[in-house]
This record gives sequence, C-alpha cells and structure tokens, in this order.
Amino acid sequence: MKKQILAAVLVAITVSLAAVVPAFADEEMLVDEEVAIEMGERFFDAVLPDKEIEVGEIVELFNADGETVGFVAHAFEGAKQQGYVVFDKTEELGVAEFAIDQEAPSPYQRAVDNKVTRRSLGYDVLYRTSYTDYAVIDLASGVGFDNVGNPTSSDILKTRKPDEGGRGVWRSSKPSGWDDLMMPLATVYRDYKVVSVNAVGGATAISEATVEAETGRYCCAVSAMLTLCSYYVNTGGLADLENDYNRLWELSETTVDHVGSNGISYGNTKYGNVGPAVRTYCSENGRNLSVTENRIDNWVYYKNAIDSGNMALTRGTCNGGGHMMAVAGYMQLTDKNSPSKHLDTLMVYDGWGTAQRVLNYGSSYYEAKAGLTFS
Repeated sequence: MKKQILAAVLVAITVSLAAVVPAFADEEMLVDEEVAIEMGERFFDAVLPDKEIEVGEIVELFNADGETVGFVAHAFEGAKQQGYVVFDKTEELGVAEFAIDQEAPSPYQRAVDNKVTRRSLGYDVLYRTSYTDYAVIDLASGVGFDNVGNPTSSDILKTRKPDEGGRGVWRSSKPSGWDDLMMPLATVYRDYKVVSVNAVGGATAISEATVEAETGRYCCAVSAMLTLCSYYVNTGGLADLENDYNRLWELSETTVDHVGSNGISYGNTKYGNVGPAVRTYCSENGRNLSVTENRIDNWVYYKNAIDSGNMALTRGTCNGGGHMMAVAGYMQLTDKNSPSKHLDTLMVYDGWGTAQRVLNYGSSYYEAKAGLTFS
C-alpha cells in the first residue's frame, strides 16, 4: 500500500481544513458525523482535485482508554473506493495517516476483513493503540483483530469500552434512550441494502396515549401482549380495549410500579408471567397457542418465528430501562458502501405509537435480551 505522509502535503491539507479543524482540535471533540464528512470532503478535494469524490463510511476512532480521538473517512468515486484518511486530534496536524489508492484498505477495513462473525451496528469499536497499530474489538465478546490480521482482545490490548470513560460523538455512541435504537426507514433505505426481509400482517397496535385515556393504566408488556394477541384472535379493538387490557393485566399478574402525576397507573410485569397470560387469553378467545421462552435469544430465533408465520415478543434494556415489544418482522441489511458489513434488525410495535419501527437488534446497547415465540 502506498502511503503519502509528507509534512509539506499535510500542512497544505490542514490549511484546506481550516474551516472545520478548530472544532475537531477542541478538547471537547465537537465533531459529529456531518462535520466528519465535511472534513473528509475537504481533505480529498485537496489531494484528489480531479476526481468527483464522495466521502462515506465514517468510523469513529478511540484510544485505548475508550476516549474518542477522531475518525476514519473513506473516499469513493462511484462505487469504487479511492482511499482513506485517519483523523486523530492527538496528532499535531490532526491527520494520522492517509492513502490514495484503490488497493489501499483502511486500518479499520483490514481489521474487519478478518472477522468471521457478522458486524452489528454498535458492536465493533476501532482503537488506535500506537502510532501505526489499530484494532477492531467486538464489545460483546471482547475479541477482534488488529490491522495486520492478528487475532487480539481487549484484555491483551488493555482497552476500555467507550461507555467506561469515552464519549461518542455520533450514531455509534451510547444512546440517550430507546428512540436511538430505532432506525428511521429513510436511513435504512439510504444507507443500507435490504438482503432479506419478511413480516406478518394483521396485528393491531394501540398507542400508549389511547391506552391511558381508555384504561387509566399502562404497561409496555401488556401492550405488547395485546398487540401480539390481536394477530391470533379477535381482541375487539378499541371498542373492547379496556376489557382486553385489564384481562391481560390480570392474567399476567402485572403490579402497579408507580402512579404518575397524570394519575395513570404504570405497571410492571414479570417475564415468566407473559407466556402463560398470552396462552390463557388466546384460549379464552378460541385459539390454543404453544409458547417457547428463550432467555438468551438471538436474531435467528425471531427470524425463524416470522418465517413460520408467527409473531414474537422481545424484551431488553437500554440505559438500564427495560421494555417489551411485539415483533412482526425482520430485515437483514448490508452497508451500501461496505457490503461486508451486515446488520440484523427487527420490525417491532414499540407500544408507544401505532406504527411499526425498525429496531437495531444487534446494538450492544440493546442488552439483557430475552424473547418469546408462539405457534
């Protein structure tokens, strides 16, 4: 791989980045993905002035302490990569290295190419561990590869997870809430190619606001159960919402966790009560169901359920807050700029609104997962 790291060239490039580098150089790291793309575009405008370059596949860069220090930007002309640049605020000129060559994979790409398992958004973290050394570590397992293809781990490299001291600056950072785990459809179809997809239809979701107005109570597990049950039996819709909701609340032995300032009683449901409650409710309404619990589930577990024509329930935590949702489908995605990157998602009814949403099931911040499938 041909690298060009001449000081005079870097000085010229740094000058060309003057409009955005001050934010990057600031100790608070005030760079988001939009600014990162702008910096990459300015960089490649300077070194490849005769090409129509678009910058994509921005990858956040961390030091061994889990602190954000920069990012890698990849340059494309059409579908072909033309090079990359590694920005690192700890370098005097802000640029650690770059290459202008179609045959030059970035340190991130060299490490990821050695992975056998799929990459899910939020799992892989790119570390710069020395002047020329990088590694991609999977946060779920703590293992990965360095930029020359050697297997390594967080224990060997003594790296810390970003949420143990670092501060992310864009999508791979720790989510502030559940909305950050949901992928807008515009983002899905803009940035990803849908490799496989399947869904079932016929379920009815009722918003939290409507549930509260009609019943004076709300519990995400009860809402998820009611949505799932509506796929298998006639739940009566809005006309019988209060009776249906209260019956599932009773069958699942849901207890009042607290009463809000609005007078609404908010409930808590034990995971082990959910399957039996659904089974009894559906039996009372003319349908016998079997239920399978999986307390250490995976994406394929839900895919198999959907492919068999059934729905499922998924439960997990985000930032310590638990939530249960009805699963109506799945999508397997690949990054349009990097086809080797895969992302597994679920199509869910989140209980707050009525529309299906795309859950980034593979995010490392969707934790303590468990699921139930029915047939």
